[in-house]
Amino acid sequence: MKKYTVDPKTAAYSESIEITETTDTNHADNINQAPKQLMANTAENHRRIIAIENRKVQAAFDETDGGLNFIIKED
Repeated sequence: MKKYTVDPKTAAYSESIEITETTDTNHADNINQAPKQLMANTAENHRRIIAIENRKVQAAFDETDGGLNFIIKED
């Protein structure tokens, strides 16, 4: 087997994953399609989590309604 690495810069999240069916050939291109998309989804999720972690959030009490307002400042 060979190692597979996802490029996090080009990884794109997909709502659907193609799975192998009984009528498909057992060629590696068919078998590997779903795991490759799952790895791309994981890489994109990781990129988004890091972006959220790097945001600066400020909470402020709103006296008009008694709630909290959150202000997100991006660098």
